[in-house]
Amino acid sequence: GRAPVAERNHIYLFPFGTSSQNSATFTLAHESGHVFSQFFGAIYDQFDLSNISQLGVEGYLPSYKFGFSVYEDFAETVGIGIRFGTDYFLTGFSKPYSLHKQFFDNILNAP
Repeated sequence: GRAPVAERNHIYLFPFGTSSQNSATFTLAHESGHVFSQFFGAIYDQFDLSNISQLGVEGYLPSYKFGFSVYEDFAETVGIGIRFGTDYFLTGFSKPYSLHKQFFDNILNAP
C-alpha cells in the first residue's frame, strides 16, 4: 500500500498487501500510521525527536523491507502495535524493541 504525503487523507491498497485478512489489517494499519503522522505532526515529531530509530538508541524495526527512515519506522510502529499488539515489540524480533513499545503504549495507545 501507500499513503502519499501530497494526498494527506488517501490510502491506496494493492493486492499483495491485501492477500489475507492479516495482511490487509497490517497494511491498512501501517498506511494509517502515515496518514496519522500528517494530521498529528506533534506526535510524529515526538517520535522523531526521541531518536528511537537511531542505531545508537534502538534502531529501525527490521520488519519494513523497503528502506529505512523515521517516517517508515513510525508507520511500522503503528502497524505492528495495531496488528500484533505491543508485546510483539518485545518477542517478535531477534531483539526487543522496548522503546517502540513504550512509545506506542504511552502516546498512540493512551486512553
